[in-house]
Amino acid sequence: MINKQDSDTARTNPYEKEVEYEDVAEHLHGDSEFSGPVSNRKCTNLLFLILFIVLNVGLIAIAIYILIKGDPKRLSKGFDFRGNICGVGALKEKRFMFFPNATNLDWSLCVEACPYYYFENYYCLYDAINPDKYYPEWGCHNAYETTSYGFFCIPGHSGRKEVFIYLSEAMQVIQMASGDLYNSWDAVVFGYIFSMCVGLLYLFLLRISKIAKTLVLCSVYGLIILAGCLIFLLYSTGKRSLEQSCGDYGPVTPGYCETSTYTFYLILSIVCGVFLFIYLYEIIKKYESFNIGIQMIGLTSKPLSVMKELALFPVAQIFVGSGILLLLALLIGWNMSTYSKAQINSEYVPGNKSFTLEYTALEKWMLGYNAFMSIWWCIFLVDLGKFVMSGGVSTWYFSRQKSVLYGPLFSSIKSAIKYHLGSIALGSMSRVTSQFLKILFLSKLSQSTRTGPNKPPTLCKVCVFKTCVCIKCHNRILRYITAHNYTVQAIFANPYLASGRVAYHLLKRNYVRIGRPAKIGTFIINMMKWVIILSGVCLTLALIIFPKTTPSGKMTIELTGFSGPILFSCVLSWFVGEVFGGALEVSLNTVLLAAACDEEMFAREQRFIEQDLLEFMDGIGEEQNLYHQENKNKVMRNGVGNTVTSSDYYQDEGLVLKVVPDNSWQKSASNVDRSQRNNSVRDASYYSTNNQKLNIEDSEPSELDNIIEEDLEDDEPQFAFGFVSKHVD
Repeated sequence: MINKQDSDTARTNPYEKEVEYEDVAEHLHGDSEFSGPVSNRKCTNLLFLILFIVLNVGLIAIAIYILIKGDPKRLSKGFDFRGNICGVGALKEKRFMFFPNATNLDWSLCVEACPYYYFENYYCLYDAINPDKYYPEWGCHNAYETTSYGFFCIPGHSGRKEVFIYLSEAMQVIQMASGDLYNSWDAVVFGYIFSMCVGLLYLFLLRISKIAKTLVLCSVYGLIILAGCLIFLLYSTGKRSLEQSCGDYGPVTPGYCETSTYTFYLILSIVCGVFLFIYLYEIIKKYESFNIGIQMIGLTSKPLSVMKELALFPVAQIFVGSGILLLLALLIGWNMSTYSKAQINSEYVPGNKSFTLEYTALEKWMLGYNAFMSIWWCIFLVDLGKFVMSGGVSTWYFSRQKSVLYGPLFSSIKSAIKYHLGSIALGSMSRVTSQFLKILFLSKLSQSTRTGPNKPPTLCKVCVFKTCVCIKCHNRILRYITAHNYTVQAIFANPYLASGRVAYHLLKRNYVRIGRPAKIGTFIINMMKWVIILSGVCLTLALIIFPKTTPSGKMTIELTGFSGPILFSCVLSWFVGEVFGGALEVSLNTVLLAAACDEEMFAREQRFIEQDLLEFMDGIGEEQNLYHQENKNKVMRNGVGNTVTSSDYYQDEGLVLKVVPDNSWQKSASNVDRSQRNNSVRDASYYSTNNQKLNIEDSEPSELDNIIEEDLEDDEPQFAFGFVSKHVD
């Protein structure tokens, strides 16, 4: 698969050797026998597959425990002084939790409805087995003015704030959110189905070149409309919660108004509005380049048209993933209903003893474990689909007869399950955490370099973010966790991080030709993903906020914070968007990455690339080279008229700028395999005007073009990049 550049010895199997970790100048080499994804594979990242299996065995054990102990009917309900759940079992008709003593929350009763008039000695203690049997001799208690909040009776005046504080505890909020999801599952399903329909529409219509531009334009307007609807719905959700906690209930006017939920949704709607304006700015900024992205999507989505099974695979992935996500949601719901009884001793309680329901440390730990495994499973299912799609698309690309292919999808599924589940487990676990660490590291490292007379470096910056350990962590691991790892792995069968290294440096060397169109195409596809996500979430919100009942007839007044159905609807809609939009994105990235491999591995007349895609990429490359060649001479050094050429400096391992020897290109050229004539070797150089340090290898390929544009627009640029294309004879 990959040979060292300085090796002139032929290898019997060039597709087995992996790239050395420190070899950042590695180039791909091919031979006449290469015809697509290699068949000689071995299991990769097996340790993480074992870890994933072990953790899932633990998940099954927890599931058995909570299925025996839990009951989702308990969710969103209160309990009485014996610890029995209101509205369940013998207390089926007594659904509301009422505190006889508004100033003491140590004990409670279950009642048929929340009272809003004062009655003396109205509620008496009832029998545990037969709640219709009362014991007046044990004492009766007054009914006072209350308002209804879900299945809880909130005092109208004295003690109202204390009850809301009790209901605002973290575990109570999670429990009520789970109960809201249980009571409004049908609205979530309707939103999920609607988002699936929108995703299918995109997947099958975007491949038609005649309507692609119209579809993209409709997506722009659809995104604006849906984002506006989401902002309005979130604000309406806040108003609805405000009415429930502060509105009149019959003749009762509350003496205290709980506004935290309303404030939360108000802030959330404002944040969504800010993001909408930012996204609109990005759309306007990139709109003139949309034609390039649309053409690129059209050229790279041909595999989905030729191989019908590739277009149908996302549908199968949706149905299988839906079943798994449903099981995980039920598991979390059951987990929330596994609380335990705890005894309270108090002189204010009848018999000086009552029971309350609490979550033990074990049950809280199980909830966190279930949440972690649910997130991992969501990303694992998405990444599994990306690997399978990458294998199918790369098989199509490296085929001479692209219209006649036999079972490439099934071969890719077999490779994923038999050899690479460990890599998919590793990638799905590390993708989110690595992005967070990457942002944290780069932001802190950039802050630590901005020191001056009035801003000395702090001990934290000096000792943590500027240490060689952190720099090596980023250079060796974080920057190689990208969305392109699965494509390289599907083609060459490397382990996950080794594939990341190949993809990272391959994209850097070929960024001029494929970077900008890939960015624009990805931006358009991400916009479509947002349309898919927002369509499902908006429909779900509309079905639980405005009607009096859900589609199955449940009363929406019984819902409290609405966070449960909103959150689960977001997860399901995100999954649909990642599957359907991800199919187009994987096709785009795989074709472009395969084209870059093709260009490095073979001479021009031996390549697999289609002529229309080749002409398009050549045109983009010439345009970008001309643009950067014209602008690099504008970069000034220290404010003087010195012009910095593209080969003046390089950066050593200590991030120090050094002068490049005059014969560096000749030495590099002499090491290139002579059989690879006419291959274009691209590299990126950098400049510094104030001795600051910048490693271009630390920047993601998708971010380089933004850095170039920002630097060239700056009146006194700090850094600029010049792209050089050199042909090796």
